[in-house]
Amino acid sequence: MTSPARILLPILDEHFLELDILWERREAGLGDTELTGRELAELEQRAQRHLDGLLLGPEYALELARRALAADERGAATAAGFVMMDLGDPVLAEELVRALAVAAPEAAHGIRIALRHRDVGPLAPSLRELAGSLEPVVQACACDVLAYHRLEKIASVRDLLTAEDEEVRALASGAIGRWQGPWTADDLRAQLAVPGAPLAHRAALETSARLSLRGLLEACRDAAYREADPSLVALAFLGVIGDAGEVQDLQRALERPDLAPAALAALGALGSPQGVPAILDALGDPLLAHAAAGAFLRITGAEDVKGEPAAPPAELDEAEAEFWDEHVPAEAALARRWWQENAARFTDGIRWQQGVAESETITAPETAMGVRRDAWLRSLNAGEADARSEFPG
Repeated sequence: MTSPARILLPILDEHFLELDILWERREAGLGDTELTGRELAELEQRAQRHLDGLLLGPEYALELARRALAADERGAATAAGFVMMDLGDPVLAEELVRALAVAAPEAAHGIRIALRHRDVGPLAPSLRELAGSLEPVVQACACDVLAYHRLEKIASVRDLLTAEDEEVRALASGAIGRWQGPWTADDLRAQLAVPGAPLAHRAALETSARLSLRGLLEACRDAAYREADPSLVALAFLGVIGDAGEVQDLQRALERPDLAPAALAALGALGSPQGVPAILDALGDPLLAHAAAGAFLRITGAEDVKGEPAAPPAELDEAEAEFWDEHVPAEAALARRWWQENAARFTDGIRWQQGVAESETITAPETAMGVRRDAWLRSLNAGEADARSEFPG
């Protein structure tokens, strides 16, 4: 006869897998323009239920956690970190920090994510020691956790701004922002000067917005519109920190195929009714339809504008066509009709997000997390919020 304990083990395996998956979804959703705050909270609640289930079999849960920490998977290491912290044994918490010191890069980031969301006060001395590690990923992860909890500032974090690893540079920028500097326009420009580094670009821009950096808008424009290797992240970020005066330049950017999708993202984030006609025009271009639909829906929150499934454009190669989403979120003719019927209520001079004034969206649980994040950054950049505040991360 199979023992009850043996029957339980597959259930615990399933709990661990679900905890892994749900936290990966949760992390990916923080900048999402569709996942709402309410849906994010539901993901966290579901993940907590799986964690609670795991802790009913503590010995096997610990075995699963240690196995995951020895691998190189971010989501599994996050789940492992929660298990080891929530078992309530300080010895296991210290073991988790020691695991961070020797973990493979993806596992190190997974541990970092778990430590962001638990009380690490007792672990601060060990984390400070790791922040002096010779391994940049370990140092960056330790600094990230300390900064997230507003614990002791590590001056050497600035050395990581020139690291080869893009994510290390991004974490360093983020930690400096949370520690309130030092950070200069030269630091921002140096990060934006490195091509092909969207994570590092976004982190540097967010830190600059958090600290209300003088010269942010100018540096953002320079990086966005440079001829060689323009920063598409900086271009999209103009919608976060700019105003309606950006619309004309963004409309001109739509004429460049390499800039057009990011320019549409910026128009959506900007939320100005003045940009909607250009967005509607872009909806008619098969190569821009998805980006244009995202911008249109972000501003208007329109419903009943979806079209029929579409075949991949002939211009796409085989690999691109394989990942083509056939469902265009908004059909051009339906969107134009919707705008004709509703444009009058979208007053100029107000940022519109998902059909309402942005001021009403920042804390609303039904607002998409990416929209909330951009509104939060905008308020910090304008000095309208406490720079020590923290967006869910």
